[in-house]
Amino acid sequence: MKKIFLTLALIGLSSSAFAGGYRVALQGVRQAALGGTSATQTHDASVAFYNPAGLAFVDSKLSIAVGGFGVKTDVKWQDPMTLQKAETDSKLGTPMYLAVSYKPVDDLAIGLSVTTPFGSSVTWPEDWQNKANITHIDLKAFNIQPTVAYRFSDWFSLGVGFIYTHGTAKLEKVQTVAGNDIKLKLEDKDAHGLGFNVGAMFKPTDKFGVGIAYRSNVDISANKGDVTWSNVPSGIASNVPFNTDKWNTTLPLPSEFT
Repeated sequence: MKKIFLTLALIGLSSSAFAGGYRVALQGVRQAALGGTSATQTHDASVAFYNPAGLAFVDSKLSIAVGGFGVKTDVKWQDPMTLQKAETDSKLGTPMYLAVSYKPVDDLAIGLSVTTPFGSSVTWPEDWQNKANITHIDLKAFNIQPTVAYRFSDWFSLGVGFIYTHGTAKLEKVQTVAGNDIKLKLEDKDAHGLGFNVGAMFKPTDKFGVGIAYRSNVDISANKGDVTWSNVPSGIASNVPFNTDKWNTTLPLPSEFT
């Protein structure tokens, strides 16, 4: 009976962990397999993403963790009134991670991680009923995080990391004007933002650990992205908004407390 309740609890944790929209909770193969306990697991350098304090408890003087995943998402849509249907044809997503940590002395660890904690790619048919809202969206965000952790005693450590996020964003849709399907593409390949990651870890015994970590929100600024119009009739090409060739926006990547 205890195993049944434990299984149900873990299922609940997993479902809530994947409810974050474009949040990608895959930043370590071992960490993903351990589910919601990743903030307290210190097997390798990938713990820097989940709890920077964990680097001080990694056993190896030098730890290198690298890996990737394949993610495929299919979405189906149907209008309840007209019964028209549409289905996405999205490409395979490949979130990846690389983490390195080194201990110059036993209690001090320095590290660097590169992760892809946010991303989404969805492609709808260009002739579907909601083409004026979206036909394609693609968001990628790479976190580069240098980290320092110090173990103050055999059972307690603190860690902090600085986050630089570099991202790309693309949005496409089709607008019908005077019988013409005009394609709009917004794209920015140099979006960026700053944030931080802090954490504490308590390990009074080898079999018991408590981790507390906070990763700040990062507002990615997409400045002077490219706007591309296709199939615009010559008579309206010089009118607003078809004469616009640049766009600005902010993409909020939410904070997380573990």
